[in-house]
Amino acid sequence: MGEALSTVERRAGANIGRFGGEEFVLLLPGCDIRSAKIIADVACEKIRALEIPHRDSKANQFVTVSIGGKTLVPDRSKSSHSLFLDADRALYEAKGMGKNQAFVV
Repeated sequence: MGEALSTVERRAGANIGRFGGEEFVLLLPGCDIRSAKIIADVACEKIRALEIPHRDSKANQFVTVSIGGKTLVPDRSKSSHSLFLDADRALYEAKGMGKNQAFVV
């Protein structure tokens, strides 16, 4: 999955990395909310297209992803911790809307 996600965005400064066991982080400097949503939707589609069997799932026969995204203009009053908390809330929003999709704030 990491390899598929690494092809989602190739602009200068974009970085992807594993964050925990099942989570990935995609950093997109200079990306606005509209572009971030488009990129997140592409990421969902790339994972769906892999058609990795998910035999134990009642929701889908293949592995899918839920994506939570947060955009911001950095300044000294915003911590990286609050960025991750906001992205985590967005992830739970995506899961609450039925999973297998992206929600970006």
